[in-house]
Amino acid sequence: VYKRQGVPWGTLEAGRGSSGTFRETWRLSWRPEWSVRVIEFAAFGTTVERAATNRLVERARSAPTLVEIATTLDRALLAALPDAVDPIVHVLATRAANDPDTVQLMSALGPLAQAQRYGDVRSTDAAAVGSVFDGLVVRVLAGVVPACASLDDDAAALMVERLSGTQQALALVDHSARTEAFPRVLEQLSEGAGHGRVHGRATRILHDTGRWSAGEAERRLGRALTAGTPPATGAAFVEGFLAGSGTVLVHDADLRSVVDRWLSSLTAQAFDETVPLLRRTFGSFESAERRQLGRLVAGAEREVVGGFGPGFDEARAAATLVTVRHLLGLPVPEAR
Repeated sequence: VYKRQGVPWGTLEAGRGSSGTFRETWRLSWRPEWSVRVIEFAAFGTTVERAATNRLVERARSAPTLVEIATTLDRALLAALPDAVDPIVHVLATRAANDPDTVQLMSALGPLAQAQRYGDVRSTDAAAVGSVFDGLVVRVLAGVVPACASLDDDAAALMVERLSGTQQALALVDHSARTEAFPRVLEQLSEGAGHGRVHGRATRILHDTGRWSAGEAERRLGRALTAGTPPATGAAFVEGFLAGSGTVLVHDADLRSVVDRWLSSLTAQAFDETVPLLRRTFGSFESAERRQLGRLVAGAEREVVGGFGPGFDEARAAATLVTVRHLLGLPVPEAR
């Protein structure tokens, strides 16, 4: 039990959630019984650093999935344990080379991207991590289209999450595949045979990253929602396109009109079959997004949230600019 639980005297509360910032918030506490756990873990090494290193390497070797190995590597970098990095990278590279599951490979990209980016921020040698990441990206790009060829509803929902996670991982490390190779794969996924959710999510990523204009995304959405398309297929496309965020509908009147016209064109029976599917999609939106959409559908203007207070305090704004100039190393003009 002790070996499984560890000695959680420090817990990472928040931090590395943005591609442009590096911040950590830790909660530190100690319990008397954890002294016993320290003694238990002495079998891994005579110092805290050596015991932690050996424990992480053992955990990586016994991990059942690639994502757990990648997460262990991220922890080794987070804890500044360089002696654990190379053995874990070796385990990860060996396991990845023998794993044909594209979904597993995609799952490992997120933790690896964090390890690569924030390992560099910590001045840790993460070159080996980058090499493994590059190898996984190549295999994902080659295997994701065949992996999406025949998916049931549950597998399609999982693939939608993996596609979004892959895009986030590539963006986090500013990988070269983000601008050309992965968008080309997404364009293939948005067309032809396959599950509607995958088509919709591929279209959404291409729209959000600027690869496709709003007009192109509207044409693709309109084609998926034509009268000849089964309502369930169209609803799956809408779910893949909109799941998790309704902001695009709030701000894009053309896309909203396409969905509205499609719903209005359904027969009574098709509408009854489609509503439960769309309810799941729209139920995942934030309450503010649902409220805005309700106002727009009812013909009201989009609700504009007010600022933090009335008026404009020029003195406080000037003081803020002084602080910003100090942060940027710019000269501060003399006060008049």
